[in-house]
Amino acid sequence: MAAGRKILAPDRKTRVRRGTPRSRMMAIVTACCCVVSTSANAAAVDCAGTLSGVYTTKAGNVLVLSSWRGAWTQVCNLNSEWKGVPAQTCWGWFAKINTAVAQVLEVRFHFPDGTSAACDQYLTWENAPSPEYVMLLDP
Repeated sequence: MAAGRKILAPDRKTRVRRGTPRSRMMAIVTACCCVVSTSANAAAVDCAGTLSGVYTTKAGNVLVLSSWRGAWTQVCNLNSEWKGVPAQTCWGWFAKINTAVAQVLEVRFHFPDGTSAACDQYLTWENAPSPEYVMLLDP
């Protein structure tokens, strides 16, 4: 062994200095791991079933009572954009929803954000996430 050279014990950790190529690489790897784990938890959720009710408020909010949630949940707003859903899209959804309620047809709501593992755990009223689409299913 060369004089003046210090050997670390096997159980001691070496320290990575800031600004070195190794520290930058570790930061990149850590960031990638965080993104991958976030993506894995943010899976899309499809909720399908029947709607037993729909109502609109004077402000234009459209709320549905779904079989998968069992509570009133806002879907969109007929007068203005709500959580990324334009008013003109809401009018199309409103027509589908009213048809589904009147004819007791099944619908599917697709939620891309994956804020819940199950449809019965989504937030209700205006706290609900906005769906990506509303689909009227064939009987």
